[in-house]
Amino acid sequence: SLQRAEVCAYFHRFEEAEKMYVDADRKDLAIDLWRRTGDWFRVINLLRTSASGDDSLMQLAWTKIGEYYAERNKWAKASQYFAQAKNYGSLAECYYMLEDYAGLQNLVSLVPEGTELLETIGSMFTTVGITESAVNCYLKSGNIKAAIDTCVLLNEWDQAVTLAEEHSFQQIEGLLTKYASHLLESKKEIEAIELYRKANKHTEAAQLLSKLAETAAKEHGNPMLAKKLYVLSALEVEKFRKKMFDMPDKEGGTRTAAQTLDTLMQHDNATVNSRILETSWKGAEAYHFWLLAQRQLYQGKVGDAMYTAIALQKYEEYLDPEDIYRLMALTAYHNHYYGQCSKAFIRLENLPGLSDEAKKGYSKLALSIFTNHAPKDPSNDLNRKRTTDDYICIASGR
Repeated sequence: SLQRAEVCAYFHRFEEAEKMYVDADRKDLAIDLWRRTGDWFRVINLLRTSASGDDSLMQLAWTKIGEYYAERNKWAKASQYFAQAKNYGSLAECYYMLEDYAGLQNLVSLVPEGTELLETIGSMFTTVGITESAVNCYLKSGNIKAAIDTCVLLNEWDQAVTLAEEHSFQQIEGLLTKYASHLLESKKEIEAIELYRKANKHTEAAQLLSKLAETAAKEHGNPMLAKKLYVLSALEVEKFRKKMFDMPDKEGGTRTAAQTLDTLMQHDNATVNSRILETSWKGAEAYHFWLLAQRQLYQGKVGDAMYTAIALQKYEEYLDPEDIYRLMALTAYHNHYYGQCSKAFIRLENLPGLSDEAKKGYSKLALSIFTNHAPKDPSNDLNRKRTTDDYICIASGR
């Protein structure tokens, strides 16, 4: 009967040959027959009814059927058979083609650590921008560099820097600096600031914001924008300080006095190297009071405008001194504080860098004013109450 079965198989009468093998109690030969012909569905049917199933052969059959459906782009069907075969590599490809990223994430937990498949899955997550899952795959595979590169590629610089610090990967600082320099050379200051913010480089972000604030005020004549940029710079400074003082002990214990002192010294070094860290709030104050004085003047609150204009003397470092004293002279004149008006004109006539023509114009205007009005204030309360160290009300300027 076995010989007749072979003859039937030779003439492609496979079903007859299978029946003869089964009747002769040789299912193994029937399985081998269908295996040679590539009919893996028949192989599975025979394996299921076989007393001693071959697990490895069953997995191979599931895989072959999965490949059959995958070749015809029936990914959902193929994934079912690859899952039964525990063929995680092919199953990952099915999930990727189906855009089933939740299934792909669940698959990662089944893949052993250190296997190459984890890097393949990581690259799949990278191509679709799922940073966290990609990083987890690379970390599980032991490829720290690939995890950091993924963060850099997807512009997740904060996570890249954190990983670099945890795993002593020093190259990230150089890469970050190089990329920031490229952005600055391309006149992409906003992108560079966002880069530093994402990398938790608060001091660098604060410096760039302050430079933008100076440019906005001096070159573009936009004091409101300058104020907002100074506020953003100051907030970055506050984040830097909070980060410095909230830094826990490396061993997880309570910070000692020596560690606290070391933090204070680091903070002092940072503020010495960058004046911006100490002056961002003052820059915001300067433009706030400048805008407040202008608003008060146009609202007819001449007295309040004068007090605010006088307060601006503390901010010559940020504002144009000529603008400060012109505003001070104007508001003091309309408020009949000719003493303050006279002081403003004296400063205007002695400003360094001012052209001779401008100085003559101020002198001529001062002469016409003080010929008719003595340079005296109606009250001495202003000089008695206001000192350079006084706190100034943000709302009123007094």
